[in-house]
Amino acid sequence: MKRIFHISLTVMLALLISSPNRSTAEDVVTETNSGYYSQMTIPKNLKWTSANLLAAKSAQRFLYRKLITEINSLKSQGSVGIRKRYISEQTLAYPDWKKYVGELRTYYLVGFDSAGLTTAQTADLGDAPNLASRLVYLKDDKCLFRDFNLFDFETWWAPKCQIKVESKEEFLRAALRTWMTMSDNAYQSVSLYKEKVSACISRKLKYSISDGIFNCPSVRSYFYGDTSFPLRQQQLSGGYLFNINKAKGRATLTYLKPMFQDWANTASWDPNSFVMRFSND
Repeated sequence: MKRIFHISLTVMLALLISSPNRSTAEDVVTETNSGYYSQMTIPKNLKWTSANLLAAKSAQRFLYRKLITEINSLKSQGSVGIRKRYISEQTLAYPDWKKYVGELRTYYLVGFDSAGLTTAQTADLGDAPNLASRLVYLKDDKCLFRDFNLFDFETWWAPKCQIKVESKEEFLRAALRTWMTMSDNAYQSVSLYKEKVSACISRKLKYSISDGIFNCPSVRSYFYGDTSFPLRQQQLSGGYLFNINKAKGRATLTYLKPMFQDWANTASWDPNSFVMRFSND
């Protein structure tokens, strides 16, 4: 028992003695707003230009016609009504989806005849990665093509099939949220830059800062590619800022907000790929 206690005490002392007092590669760079990008919300008060709104109208018209085509196809195959069948979606790309759309799940339509039997069904409706596509949708989970009839009990409860089109402003905001996830931005490079700064400072390697460019040639031993990068970068889609305290051997990393209004102004409709586009900076 004494031997076990002696070994345990020796291990604890060894760990305490070996723990470095100096900053390590993991802690020499402090993020002043860690998690900022993942929590970012596109403002609701953006001002959309007439060109932006016209682009949104074109996109909504495309989605509306696509849905009408599917509904008419079900009609032509003997359907008297349709039901939605939802498909569950992963929320990893859009954990904040409720801020932009009422329903994340995509769906397909099942047509049924007067006996309630399935006549046909459509393919999936809505582009799974595109939040904005959820804003042009069949209003009810079940609807009938025929009008109310006093002698047709089913028409008493089931609504007529209507397509709901949300506002162009909401559509553009959801489209910008999609673009923010799907496109490249300054944030995607910053993790590598952070590692280079950490490696350089923690290993006490020589580095220089000239005209806002950080350069540490010796980190080439640890990383491939260029060893220099700008300490500050601001794009429409966001940016970052490194502040380096050479005397203390420390640095801070601050994430810069996207220039949302300027970015929103670049919205356009691509009739060839059928998507809303924004600037890639």
